[in-house]
Amino acid sequence: MKSIYIGLLSGLLWLQALPSYALFKIGFIDIFPTVRATSRNFTDEPIDRLFYTQYHLNPKAAIVGIDYEIYGIHFFLALDFMKNLEAEFGNMAWTNIPIAKNLPAAGSSNFPSEGFIGYENNLLSTSVGRRRAHLGPGTHSLMLSSQTPYFDGVWLSFHPETRENERFIYTFFLAADDTAALKRLWGSFDPYDSDINQPNRYRQRTKFLAVHRIGYQFEHIRFGIAESSVIYGTPLTFFNVNPAMFWHNTYEVGLNVTLGFDVEALVGAKKNVRVYGEFLLDDVKTAVEEDGNPHAFGLSLGVEWHLFDNEEIYLGANFDYDRNTVRERRATFTQSGLRLGFQAIWATPYLYSRADDDPLGKLTFHNQLQLGVGHWSVLENYIGFTYGPDTILLELQANYLSERWKIDGAFGMLFWGKHGSSNSGFLPAYQGPMQIGGLFDPLNIGNNLFSGLERLLLIPNVRVFYAMKSWLSIYGGFYSELDTLNFSRSRATLESGVAMRF
Repeated sequence: MKSIYIGLLSGLLWLQALPSYALFKIGFIDIFPTVRATSRNFTDEPIDRLFYTQYHLNPKAAIVGIDYEIYGIHFFLALDFMKNLEAEFGNMAWTNIPIAKNLPAAGSSNFPSEGFIGYENNLLSTSVGRRRAHLGPGTHSLMLSSQTPYFDGVWLSFHPETRENERFIYTFFLAADDTAALKRLWGSFDPYDSDINQPNRYRQRTKFLAVHRIGYQFEHIRFGIAESSVIYGTPLTFFNVNPAMFWHNTYEVGLNVTLGFDVEALVGAKKNVRVYGEFLLDDVKTAVEEDGNPHAFGLSLGVEWHLFDNEEIYLGANFDYDRNTVRERRATFTQSGLRLGFQAIWATPYLYSRADDDPLGKLTFHNQLQLGVGHWSVLENYIGFTYGPDTILLELQANYLSERWKIDGAFGMLFWGKHGSSNSGFLPAYQGPMQIGGLFDPLNIGNNLFSGLERLLLIPNVRVFYAMKSWLSIYGGFYSELDTLNFSRSRATLESGVAMRF
């Protein structure tokens, strides 16, 4: 008995030495009910990628989870309580609460949306599990974007300080696609029959993503070069994900490799303006490759202006679903105050794509979502730019943060080409090489740059939180897709609610 008391006393002394939030403050409950007024009508309207993107960003009705940080270790797990897609399509669009006579008919079992163990110090950051990931200087990234719902993978980033205010940076990321979603996808399409000359091209129905980046950060400028590789239909080996190799030069069957460059700099007398750029190269058509793929690349340019810093911390709970996105360490502005920005992105028609008879090789990841009881849907998400290929996006951005207010807004103009809206592989517009000669073959140059305007969308988006207490905030939001070429396809949603964290 004496040994038991000694053990309990030792345990209490150990707890006393831990930070005040340890062990007894590891869990949380988010309650976030909203009501909406929306013009959406999916009985008559087509459902496109824009809706799916917004579905993942909508407030969840409730989240129960664990959020525990101690000595640089972060354990996070979130179980989402939200509507499934079928309920979102139907007559319950007026709220985010899964209301129905039979709860399983409205609720989603697609949880957890996040679950990971991470560690970070001044030398490295690591993460294992499910979370969003982002690699790029802009809000929207071409190579690896936080707009993708989540990745199941391993992140490792070294950022040692080489000199004062200078760092060497190397990042490696490996993620696996949803094999259950891939099997459901091929219930209606069998890749073994897609090419009679290569009946066993896909040795297995698996897909992985590997990304690595090497860069350097000076006091006011940062640049890097990166590769991403989709490993599909072939076993994952160290040969095709060797972090110290150039993957393009392995010439391995079952790899789709892209090359990226990025740069950003702080300019101005106060160094409160950040300018940045990103270039992603997927394919280049050359005269020496008679059956090569068409030109495919993406370009992003942007600027961010930090007008003022009020040095305040937001009082309310953080309901930003991007807060746990894993990123490289970088020198950025503080989050408080007012920031204004502009980003322009151009994604050519064949970026991220693959030939129609090789669909597994597209630069996309999949996740299966529950439609209703016993019904499932497989969604395809671009690994990089969320709107996909054959698009041009011009977007104004604004963010304000103070002790009581948290406001995030954007106004985008999206030019959507025919290839992008169809979301397929190389379309009939690409007819093969024309043998004009020279290093770069200017085949179908118009279709390679932009296929022709299919939709012109105006996309305003704003979310406002006002913190009444540390656990209670009032929320209001507005999101719209105004189709200027066909106004009947426009959609708008106005919502408000109460955000509580316990």
